[in-house]
Amino acid sequence: MARIEFLRHMTLVSLIVLILCTTASPIFASKNCDFPAIFNFGASNSDTGGLDAAFAALSLPYGETYFHRSTGRFSDGRIIIDFIGGVFATLIPKEDYFFKALYTFDVGQNDLTAGFFGNVTIQQVKATVPDIINNFIENIKSIYNLGARSFWIHNAGPIGCLPVILANFPSAAKDSYGCAKQYNEVSQYFNLKLKEALAQLRGNHPLATITYVDIYSPKYSLFQNPKKYGEPTKYDPTFMVVYVWISIGSD
Repeated sequence: MARIEFLRHMTLVSLIVLILCTTASPIFASKNCDFPAIFNFGASNSDTGGLDAAFAALSLPYGETYFHRSTGRFSDGRIIIDFIGGVFATLIPKEDYFFKALYTFDVGQNDLTAGFFGNVTIQQVKATVPDIINNFIENIKSIYNLGARSFWIHNAGPIGCLPVILANFPSAAKDSYGCAKQYNEVSQYFNLKLKEALAQLRGNHPLATITYVDIYSPKYSLFQNPKKYGEPTKYDPTFMVVYVWISIGSD
């Protein structure tokens, strides 16, 4: 079995373990959390410091604090999990950890976002969703066949609320909260198909515990009820994206 770097995602581990220990879900609610390890498969939403494939290599100021140069990561240098991972760099997990671990997945948003910038229509991007889902499910099956049994799978967030979408597609029709409506509809369609596919996967793999995690709703609620989460800050999404791209091209 291929070696997996143990406890690489400790920041994510802490958050998920807390959720699993306190959630009211009948699947996970218990006094004890018995996962000896958590292995994450995902992009920058679930792996802090990871680089979104939809963007080019990042230049300064990213990386300046620790490396004093560009590192191609969404951080100013090294992050907590780098140091924790270094401590356990030579530790190979016990074999039963692979069977008892929780496997978390956060995929889809990059696939959809990259499609929007691929000189195709929204409908053409939407048409790729079944293939994206099928490939994702096949990967889950592969990991299941290696012994994994507990899966925690995020859906896609409201892509139409991302500054990169709002800035690059300013003519897109907006909903009442300022998000690009059609782009969010693609996210919703992706999530619907993902949920259906996971339901079928559960039926075909009764020994697996597969939890579908709704990330879309709480993220969208930030736009629906901003005052609920603190004093709203006025921002210009165009400025945010322009800053990123100027930074990227400043080398």
